[in-house]
Amino acid sequence: CRRWNWKEAERTKLTEHTRRAVLVIEAIPPIETALLQQALTELEALVQTALHAQTRSAILNQAQPSLAL
Repeated sequence: CRRWNWKEAERTKLTEHTRRAVLVIEAIPPIETALLQQALTELEALVQTALHAQTRSAILNQAQPSLAL
């Protein structure tokens, strides 16, 4: 997460007032896509349950290198 924000940064920290956020999970070999998908599914469920948030997810890879936010 260092590349995008620091937990101590006022401008980028998540608070009870946050309305939009991008959460990133990375997987590099030997982690397989199925395990990444499982982690993503679990994270989405936690965010939806704990924060009552709407979520949208995607796995970016060579075939799908970007996502419009």
